[in-house]
Amino acid sequence: MRVLWVDASRGAAGDMLLGALLDAGASLEGVRRAVAAVAPEPVVVGLESTRRHGLRAARATVEVADSTTHRGLSDVLALVRAGGLAPAVEAFAVATFTRLARAEARVHGSDVEHVHFHEVGALDAIADVVGCAAALADLGVLEQGGQQGGAAVVVGPIALGSGSVRAAHGSLPVPVPAVLALLEGTGAPVLAGPGQPGQGPGRELCTPTGAALLLTAA
Repeated sequence: MRVLWVDASRGAAGDMLLGALLDAGASLEGVRRAVAAVAPEPVVVGLESTRRHGLRAARATVEVADSTTHRGLSDVLALVRAGGLAPAVEAFAVATFTRLARAEARVHGSDVEHVHFHEVGALDAIADVVGCAAALADLGVLEQGGQQGGAAVVVGPIALGSGSVRAAHGSLPVPVPAVLALLEGTGAPVLAGPGQPGQGPGRELCTPTGAALLLTAA
């Protein structure tokens, strides 16, 4: 059995995971087609070679036009379901967005239908989630119904970061509440990060989108 190993010791974000999956051999054109089928506005997905700590690395880029549109869960799911995606890709994206909405609703004291997505509804986040779903399917990880296919997914300890960051709701401690809500009760191993809680600017190593993608995949 093949194993997809995710080294999350440096954190996890949508673009980080997308870049890693593309570097592992997923089709860039396949990802572009999936994103274009869902995005209501033009989105350009690319892959760049870079260096980190003296080592070769890959970085996914997602270019979108400036937009102030905030989308709720039903809006995002409607886009995904209208895109004509492969069933496995659609199911994975729906599960990831729903997981995110439940976490955001919990920390904001709302319900999933009234969560005002500031990040999840943004086009780049939609591209990250749908792009990762398409990449996982291309690598043979997903099968019909959105379940795991011919490869097991193993995620190492997730680096969360520390300090504080500015968000749409003001200054938030790192890890942000939505990440904690996502990880609570999952048994996922985690690591701290540089800095001290409550001291900015801090480093957010794991974003809500990154955490949701890892949990849906594993």
